[in-house]
Amino acid sequence: MLSITHIALGATAAHYTQNPLIYIPISLMGHYIGDALLHWDCGTGLENGSKSKRAAILQELFELSLSAVFLSIVFFNQSDKQTIHILIASFFSILPDLIEAPKNFLGKDLPLLKPLNTFHAKFHNSTPNMIIGFTPQLIFLFLVYLLV
Repeated sequence: MLSITHIALGATAAHYTQNPLIYIPISLMGHYIGDALLHWDCGTGLENGSKSKRAAILQELFELSLSAVFLSIVFFNQSDKQTIHILIASFFSILPDLIEAPKNFLGKDLPLLKPLNTFHAKFHNSTPNMIIGFTPQLIFLFLVYLLV
């Protein structure tokens, strides 16, 4: 799933709860649930070699920039205290992908991280079809925009 979608889920949880004991687990669980849905993301194609690491990194950097813009438009008109909660939840919502980054981009599945990466891989359900992979994510982002 795209980082922007993961981040929007975590930010929404923080927006409505402002309680880290609630939004951190929701952000983490939401990541795995989101990855279980059929989706396209910047890492799609890395494992089978249809995408280069360089292309995936550039796409991810662009997408993280869009995530920052989305957070700014939708969430950062809130109080400073709520903004901190939103940033914390956003971090936890993409943490499984950050943990997986050394494996995907450096080719090093670090022994300490390997069990977490194996667990994460069990949920991942991506498609090379961008239209099918983007559609549910765009609908979710639109709903977040409308409801927050």
